[in-house]
Amino acid sequence: DCQMNVLGIDSAVKGIAAVELPSSKYFWLPKEKTFDETLVRFHQWCQQFIPDAVYLEDVTYVRNYAATLKMAKIVGAVQVAFLENKLAVFTVNNMIWKRAVIGDGKATKEDIINFVKASEYFSIPDKDLTDDIADAACLSLFGYLRMHK
Repeated sequence: DCQMNVLGIDSAVKGIAAVELPSSKYFWLPKEKTFDETLVRFHQWCQQFIPDAVYLEDVTYVRNYAATLKMAKIVGAVQVAFLENKLAVFTVNNMIWKRAVIGDGKATKEDIINFVKASEYFSIPDKDLTDDIADAACLSLFGYLRMHK
């Protein structure tokens, strides 16, 4: 039974969080001064990973139209970076992964952080366990469990 490496990514307007399984390595890349620089930097940053699959949270409506549009551009830039390297990229609606991993499609940020803390799949120190890292961890677990069925 071969071990598959899965990368879960949560793209936020303030940066990108990524968690890899089975290694439980985690990464945070903060945004740059301008939005264009951020897109380019995210694109370059994604090139360092060669997982078997990438699970990326799909765009969700945030606050307002302008913020949602920015979010969509970030998710698109991340998606293209991995697709260029011929990697399998799956976008997942947040209610879908929350239901599959946590057991509740409307799980709160607190529920998600508590789940990651209690899970034997992860060893992320509390000081580093932000909302975004926790979401990325759950996305990686969502993908990992799907690929190891």
